[in-house]
Amino acid sequence: MKHTKIGSIIVSQSIASISPDKTIEDALNHMQSNAVSSIVIVDANNQPIGIFTEHDALKAIANSLQKSTLLSEVIAGNLFMIKEDIYMHDAYIMMQNKGYRHIIVTNENDEFVGVVSEGDFLRHIGYIDVGALKAVEDIMNEAPLMIDSNALIVDVAKMMSERHADTAIVMKNLKAHGVVRERDVTRYYAHKDFSLDSTVKKIIQKDLHFVVKSIPLQKAAQMMEEHGIHQLVVADSQEKIIGIINRHEVLKTIHGAYFETLLKTIREKNEDLDESRKREEELQKKETAMNEAQSIARVGSWSIDLKTNTLSWSNECYNIFGIEHGTQMNYELFVEMIHKDDKENALLAWDEALKGAKFEIEHRVIVGSETKWVREKAKFVIDEDGTIVSGIGTVQDITERKQYENKLERLANFDTLTGFANRTFLFSYLQKVVHRCKRNNKIAALLVLDMDHFKDINDSYGHDIGDELLALIAKRLSTRIRGGDFIARLDGDKFAIILEDINNSDDAAMFAKEIMEEVEKPFYLSNTSEVHICSTAGIVIAPENAETAEELIQFADTALYKGKKDKRGGISYYSDELTELAKKHIELATRLRRAIEHSEFELYYQPQVHIKSKRIVGAEALIRWNDPIHGLISPNDFIPLAEETGLIGAIGEWVIRDACRQGKLWIDKGYNLSISVNVSANQLRHQNITRLIDSTLKETGFTADKLVIELTESAVMQREEEAVAMLHAIRAKGIRLAIDDFGTGYSSYSYLKRFPIDILKIDKSFIDEVPFENDDMAIVKAIIAMGSALGYKILAEGTEHIEQIDFLEEHGCQYYQGYYKSKPLKTSEFEKLLL
Repeated sequence: MKHTKIGSIIVSQSIASISPDKTIEDALNHMQSNAVSSIVIVDANNQPIGIFTEHDALKAIANSLQKSTLLSEVIAGNLFMIKEDIYMHDAYIMMQNKGYRHIIVTNENDEFVGVVSEGDFLRHIGYIDVGALKAVEDIMNEAPLMIDSNALIVDVAKMMSERHADTAIVMKNLKAHGVVRERDVTRYYAHKDFSLDSTVKKIIQKDLHFVVKSIPLQKAAQMMEEHGIHQLVVADSQEKIIGIINRHEVLKTIHGAYFETLLKTIREKNEDLDESRKREEELQKKETAMNEAQSIARVGSWSIDLKTNTLSWSNECYNIFGIEHGTQMNYELFVEMIHKDDKENALLAWDEALKGAKFEIEHRVIVGSETKWVREKAKFVIDEDGTIVSGIGTVQDITERKQYENKLERLANFDTLTGFANRTFLFSYLQKVVHRCKRNNKIAALLVLDMDHFKDINDSYGHDIGDELLALIAKRLSTRIRGGDFIARLDGDKFAIILEDINNSDDAAMFAKEIMEEVEKPFYLSNTSEVHICSTAGIVIAPENAETAEELIQFADTALYKGKKDKRGGISYYSDELTELAKKHIELATRLRRAIEHSEFELYYQPQVHIKSKRIVGAEALIRWNDPIHGLISPNDFIPLAEETGLIGAIGEWVIRDACRQGKLWIDKGYNLSISVNVSANQLRHQNITRLIDSTLKETGFTADKLVIELTESAVMQREEEAVAMLHAIRAKGIRLAIDDFGTGYSSYSYLKRFPIDILKIDKSFIDEVPFENDDMAIVKAIIAMGSALGYKILAEGTEHIEQIDFLEEHGCQYYQGYYKSKPLKTSEFEKLLL
C-alpha cells in the first residue's frame, strides 16, 4: 500500500464522469449501469467542477428534488482532488483527515483522470491479518438507524442523510426484517416507477447477516468478503439488535493494523542496520579515530620543519582553512590568510615563541569570503646547539564560540528593540567618560530625553504600536547624533545621550534643542495613524555636577523631573537645589503611600448656593491630608504626585465612597443635598469609573440623582471618543455631570454638544475681577449665555464679594460656590450651615 500510487486503482474516466448540463436522473442511471457509488462532473476542458455521490442522491430525495434537476444546480464546490502520482497510503490519510469517502484524481494539467472510493481502498488492501486482536464490539455502531417496514422511502432518505448513515435496518414486529442501503435508495430514485409514496418494502434487502459482538473482527471481515456485503448486524443471545458494523469502520481498522505492522518492520530493520553499522565502525575505528576526533573538536594538528620551511597539516587543518587536502603548505602561505588587523600581533607572538616564549594566541583568518576565528598552540624542538629546528601545534576553529560570546555580550549590553546600549552598558561607558574628562581636564554632558505622554500612545493603540513608535524615534535619534556621541535606551520611552566633545554646557542645550525638534516632526505608523510627540530633556555636566555614573544618571533624572513639572517640552539643567527638591519629592511619595494605608485623608465640604433663594443646595467634596507630622496638607501639594505615582486610583476610589456615604447620612437627616465629586483624567484612563460608581451607590444607598461627577475639560478631551461613550453610560444612570474650571481649556461649543453635560462651572480666574474688569465680565457673560442656550445649569466658582453675586444673578447664573458663603469645612462645621 505504501509504495502503490493512487493512479493504479482509480475507476476509469469514461465511467466516472459526466457534464454539468446532465440531470440527476442521468447521473443515477450512469452510476447504476456502471455499478459505481459516485460520478464526477467535469467541464468542457475535462476539469472537475463537482461530484455527485449516493449520499447526494439521498439529500436530493430528502429535499424532494425532481430527477430532471440539472447537475449544475446541485453540485457543491470545495472539491477534494489529488494528483495521480501520490502514493495510495498518503491519499488514504488525506481522505480520512478530510472526512470524505471519495477522492477525485487529476493529472499534472488538472484534468480529470478518475475517482477512488473507500471501497477501492478496501479491495486493494484486502482483509488479511486485519484486526487480529480486535473484536466486533470494539468498532461497532451501537446506535444503528432502525426503521419500520412501512416507512416511506422519502422519509428514510431524510433520516439517512441527517444521520450520515449508509445503512438502515428494517424492523417488522420488533425483529430485523432486512436492510436498506444508500445504494438501494439511489437506484430506486433512478427507476422510472419512483414515487414519493413508495415504502421501503420496494427496496428492502432481506439477505441479513448476523454476528455476535464477541467474534474477532478478522472473522467478521472475512464474512463480508465471502458474501459480498458492506455491513453486518450485531445481535445478542436473545436476537436483540445491539449494533451494526460497516465497511468504513473495517477500513479504518485495517489502516491502523497496517501502521502497526509497518512500524514493527521499521524497528526490526533499524535494529539490523544498527548491528551492521556497529560492526563496520569497529573495523574502521582505528583508522579514523584521530580525524574524527579532530573534526568533532574542530581541532587540526600541524608540524613544521624550520630547516626546510615545510608545513604539514592534518585533514582538519585543511578543512578549517578551506584548502584542498594534500596541498603543499609553508609558513608564508599561512601568514597570508591572517586577518590584516590581527597580523601584527600574530607575527609578534610567533617571533617571541621562536625565542622561547609560550605560543598561544587567538586571531582571525580569511577563508574565501568568510572570516573565522582560530586558537593556536605550539611547542618547539631544540637541537643540541640550542637552535629551534621544528615544532608541532594545534589550530582550533572557535568561530561559533566567538559568535556566541558576541551575542551574549550584545544581549547583556544592548536593547533589542532599538539596538542602542542599555542601562548596564551606559553605566560602564559613562564611568570611562568621567575618567577621560578628569584626565584631560575636559567636560562632558549627559542628556536624558523622555517622551511626553507616551503612555497615552500605548493606552490608545496598544504596546505593539508603542514599540513601533519607539523604534522610529530611535532611528531619528541615530541620524542626529555625532560620530563620537553615545546613545542608550534607559527604559521605556527614556533615552540617554553622552556628549563628550563640548566646550561648555550651552553646547548641550543647543544639541538637545535640535534633537527635540527632530522628534517633534510627525511619525507615520503602520496602522495609518499620524502621531505627534514632544519630549523633555534633563542635562547634567560631568565632572562638574558629579563624578560617578550612578550620580550623573540620578541627577539627570532629577533635572528631567523638574522640566516636566515646570513645563513639558523644555530643557532643564541639574543644580544642587534640584537634589533637595528630589529628596523632598521622594519623601512625600513615601508618606503618601503610608497615608493611604493609615487612612489619613479627610473630606471637607464647600457649599453650593442657589443665588435667587440663597439656599445651600449642594456641596463639593474636597480632599485634605492630615499628616501626623506636617499637619493639614493641601491637595495642590499631593494630588499631582498621586497621579504621577499611580496612587490617584486608590485615593479617588476612597473619595467617591466616603462622599456617597456622607451624602446618604445627610439625606437621612432630612438635608436635600447633592454631592459633587472630582474625577481626574488619570482615573478616566485607568479605572472603570462606571463600575466603581455602581458599586458605591449600591454599597452606600446614596441615590444616583444626588451625585454630581465633576471633570475638567482637558480630562474629557484627552480620549474624546471613549469619554463620550463613558459619560453617556454614567448619565444614563441618573448621575449628573459637571465640567469643572470651564473656560480654561478647550471651551468649544461643538464639543459641549457632544457630551451629556448638566452643569458648567465657571473658573475662579474669570470671577476674581468681576464686575470691575471688562474682559472677564465679557467672558463670564458669554459662558452663561452659551451654557443657558444649551440647557445647562451655570455655577460660578471662587465668589468672594456680593458685587460678584449681584453681577452673576443679573446675567442669569443660577448657583455660586466660594468664600462669600464659606470656605471648605469639616463635616460637623458644614452641618451648622444647614441649620
